[in-house]
Amino acid sequence: MSPPSAKSDQQAGLRDARGRQWSAYSLTGPGKPVNADAFAVELTGESLAFVVADGVGAMAGSQLASRLAAKTAVDWIKRRTLVDTDGAGPLFAAVNSAVGEGLKARNMSGATTMVVAAIAAGGAVVASVGDSEILAIDATGPARSLAPADHLPSQTNVLLSWLDGVEEFEPHTLALQSLPYRLCLVTDGVAGTLSYETIADLVRSVRPAEAARLLVREARAGGSRDDATALVISNSVEEDLRSGLIGRLRSLSALIWRK
Repeated sequence: MSPPSAKSDQQAGLRDARGRQWSAYSLTGPGKPVNADAFAVELTGESLAFVVADGVGAMAGSQLASRLAAKTAVDWIKRRTLVDTDGAGPLFAAVNSAVGEGLKARNMSGATTMVVAAIAAGGAVVASVGDSEILAIDATGPARSLAPADHLPSQTNVLLSWLDGVEEFEPHTLALQSLPYRLCLVTDGVAGTLSYETIADLVRSVRPAEAARLLVREARAGGSRDDATALVISNSVEEDLRSGLIGRLRSLSALIWRK
């Protein structure tokens, strides 16, 4: 499949961000007026923060809910020196409160799912509410789900948990002592169309900076009619950011010395 032009991406509601060892990509579902998915990345705190949120249904405020959730989550993680599994409850409570306040201020109804990865010291804490998925991809084999998808097995459009500022649900949490080869946060617009085998094969076939785009584009080509978002993180993400910082510091030091 040939790559879409920048113009067609813009018309389709594209959101795209990447580093050398991670990437995020989001595309509006065909015929939908807005993209109710959101993602956020924060790389300046003690823990690296990666978040994907999926606005629920056709409610007018769901796009706002997902964006509030993603931004609140990365800001919360950035302000902490440590994020562990005990912190997942307060994190999601803070996000739920921000979503509720934002919706109330605009007299809107909406809701969102959310999946989070806080990465530090070679490991991570991952957590979820709703049916967006957290997937581990190893060097071989299919993707592995790290948290349950909270929807009815027989009716995947019926959610069992969400964030709306009204209801309160305990997040599924898991501490990872080390990062898998690739860690993926995806909405059901991706995971509901592509198999775990296909997701793993696609992610392993390209560099991390290209993997999220490939997943979303293949989900769309495979028939996904929903907004589709993927965030892919390499197990080298911390090392890469540290080496980049050291390189910039060395360049600054050399510049100061020459002066």
